[in-house]
Amino acid sequence: MGTVKPFEWDEEYHPGWQIASKMHFAPRMVQIANSFLMRLFDVQREEYIPPFISIHVRHGDFGDHCDRVKIPKLDCFAPLSVIARRVQEVQDELAGTRPDFNGGEPLKVLMTSDEQDPAWWGDVRNRGWYFVDHGPHGEDTAAKFGKWYPPLLDSVFQSMGTGFVGTDGSTMSLIARRRVQDWQGGSVRDFRWGHPGADDH
Repeated sequence: MGTVKPFEWDEEYHPGWQIASKMHFAPRMVQIANSFLMRLFDVQREEYIPPFISIHVRHGDFGDHCDRVKIPKLDCFAPLSVIARRVQEVQDELAGTRPDFNGGEPLKVLMTSDEQDPAWWGDVRNRGWYFVDHGPHGEDTAAKFGKWYPPLLDSVFQSMGTGFVGTDGSTMSLIARRRVQDWQGGSVRDFRWGHPGADDH
């Protein structure tokens, strides 16, 4: 449905978002998400969970586009260095608009993604970024709660960010970006992808 143009998902005035922005997560989902974050950040109470910048990197089915245009995924997807640049932009913007926030210290960074490559996640860890391991050697989320809980909890984590960096063209990133803007008053960015240098700016 559109009021001004056919595709309005990305517009603040979109009627769907005017409704969706009022729809918050069920308390049970927030409770589970907070319990995960307390373990991840090694704190004992919810109010001690530190402010963070959330990231959503969508690879998965976006790889089909890379295959269609015959660009290797390594060149097609944005590298972590590009995402880190967007994270820094959010850090800098928050420092400028809320200079007393977090005592002036850089915010922690929480990655969420459908990427399956352990080496990629190792690179995320090497940057000092955090992530919730939903697999059997981590939280084993699907076994404990159900198969839909890993992406559902990721969407809760994303919405809790003081800042957010998302994947251009991803609906999940779009919704998370809107939630961080509207619910947290946060700073947000998207990174572009699809060919080498796509996010140059």
